[in-house]
Amino acid sequence: MPKTKITTRLVYETLQKFQEDFLRFQDETRKFQDETRKLQNETHEFQDETHQFQDETHNFRDETHRFQDETRKFQNEMRTFRQQTEGRLDRMEFSQGAVLAQLTTVNSRLSGLEQSVGRLGARLDALHGLVENLDKGVERLDEEYVAITAGLKRMEQRFDLFEAEQLARRIATLERKVSDLEKHLPN
Repeated sequence: MPKTKITTRLVYETLQKFQEDFLRFQDETRKFQDETRKLQNETHEFQDETHQFQDETHNFRDETHRFQDETRKFQNEMRTFRQQTEGRLDRMEFSQGAVLAQLTTVNSRLSGLEQSVGRLGARLDALHGLVENLDKGVERLDEEYVAITAGLKRMEQRFDLFEAEQLARRIATLERKVSDLEKHLPN
């Protein structure tokens, strides 16, 4: 290899190249540091999001456990409700049988009552006929009563006149007898 002569120029150029390389290196280092900071920030954000996700996962697990507990309670309540409902339905079926038997008895009684009501209706119709006949008879009796009463009043008037005449004759007769007796009496 040939020997190179070290000159001021060569040193200046080398220094200048070194300085350019150094400035590029500094620039690249700054860029690397900026990128590193960005990555660190993104890493911190990612860690924050990871922590939030973990918190949400824990909350979700807690909610899931509560939901499972509520579901178990609901299932137990539904089981109890179903059992109670089945018991009630059994009692209702038994009650329905009893009611049906009573309805059959009531139905037969109603049939008997309907027949009795039919007979009573016929009797009532006959009684209505009798009452109408009695009303006519009573009307005739009322008319006859009025006629008899009027006749009696006329008879009383005639009798009063007849009696008055008889009384007047008796009084006259008595007065004559009293006067005859007075004449025969010693004074």
